[in-house]
Amino acid sequence: MIWRLTNHSGTLTAEWCEMVIDGFGEASGAITPGQYTELVALVAQANCIDRFAEGLSLDRPAPGEPISGEPNRTVPGNAAMRDHWVPTVPSDYPAVVQALSGVPAENAAMLLLSDAQYLPVDEMFDLTSDRNALSRMQVELVAARTSVLNECFY
Repeated sequence: MIWRLTNHSGTLTAEWCEMVIDGFGEASGAITPGQYTELVALVAQANCIDRFAEGLSLDRPAPGEPISGEPNRTVPGNAAMRDHWVPTVPSDYPAVVQALSGVPAENAAMLLLSDAQYLPVDEMFDLTSDRNALSRMQVELVAARTSVLNECFY
């Protein structure tokens, strides 16, 4: 799953997601939609940080030490199957921002990374922002081209 998410994200389908959640048949155990969401989030965020470091010719940062204890497995009460392959929380934000909303901790981590590398979600609809060296339209052009090169279907 990690290899496919990292190397062929453009080939993912709803059927593949279902197969992963169901456990690839008898070879492995099933996972919950929340566990699938969490793994997608971890892979995407690590990949984003690794590509950023590589782009700047820096060493990849080492992962932190695992934290002991059990995950809280909190699922928002209003999470349900909608336009995604896993339960999400309704929002006025674009689908890509909603994709991890069924696992609040991963959604918060994604938003934190997005704030640093792209723009804060609250500024998403402000197309005149000039908070960076690039204009907002230039940022969107780079983001759109990067998405195409990465075969991102959003």
